[in-house]
Amino acid sequence: MPLACVWSDLPQSPYLRMTRSLERIFNPRHESAEHLRAWNQIEKKMMARLYKEAKSQPDQQATEDRAAIAAAVRGSSKAPLPEKPKDYGAMNDAEFKAELAKHGL
Repeated sequence: MPLACVWSDLPQSPYLRMTRSLERIFNPRHESAEHLRAWNQIEKKMMARLYKEAKSQPDQQATEDRAAIAAAVRGSSKAPLPEKPKDYGAMNDAEFKAELAKHGL
């Protein structure tokens, strides 16, 4: 099936118009030095756009690291958590006597 038939069967879209424009520049790029220069110019612009787009995407690992560090820093600046209340009923006699001794009893 010729390429022209495939192109004509596709719906019109901005992507398709861009693809057709690139096809018109890409196919004759080796016909002359001027065509090759034009293609190199377009290729350079496309790569710059691609690089810019890729650079603007957030780095998942860096984002996770930043969040972990921020949580650790925030957590360290808070007052220490209060001690859990003692469960005197679960203590054996020696632990209970040691606890009484701490309070001078």
